[in-house]
Amino acid sequence: MRFYYRRGGKGAAPEGFDRVYTEVDGDGNVLRELLAYVRADDSVTVEMGGELGGTAGAFVEMALALYRQQATLLCKSPKIDTAAGHWQAVLSDLALLTSRDTGDAARLSRFMEGLHRCFDLVERRQMTVAEVCRKMSIGKTTYYRYWRKVKSAPHRERHTELQAKIEANELSISAACRQMNIGAGTYYRMRDQYKKNTAFQMFQI
Repeated sequence: MRFYYRRGGKGAAPEGFDRVYTEVDGDGNVLRELLAYVRADDSVTVEMGGELGGTAGAFVEMALALYRQQATLLCKSPKIDTAAGHWQAVLSDLALLTSRDTGDAARLSRFMEGLHRCFDLVERRQMTVAEVCRKMSIGKTTYYRYWRKVKSAPHRERHTELQAKIEANELSISAACRQMNIGAGTYYRMRDQYKKNTAFQMFQI
């Protein structure tokens, strides 16, 4: 559903929305009512960022609240759509940093799951980096930033540590994926790649 939120209620209600929420006295009750009603795949539109409190922090707080409900925030001025890939990446990181529930913090967003699947397709040469960037609405800088998270040495050390626990039946693969914030396909690919690298290094010795 498409919702519209505004403060003051002056002028005619905009058309083209399923519901219009108008904050009259500024106590935030209408905004809380809206957040309680929003469901996955809904969107909330505001005319200006100042409608949410006048600060960047208030805007991000609203965007994050909607992100946790798998909904998006659209602002007409300045033009912002949190469904865009770069916004989804930022909100995913913020959700992990601010989550009070470790289960929620470990759960991958749909955006990250899709990006990890694209990593696999690029490695198998079934997709190019440019195609992934267009599909996910991100730039190459963002693509490689997340790619380095998967390929970095600390990430590899963490993978090796968790793999040892898996082999000792102390941890499941799904639990390891949650701890590393990656998908199962990415985990298996990393495991196979690290095994190949280790075997190659031993061959050279």
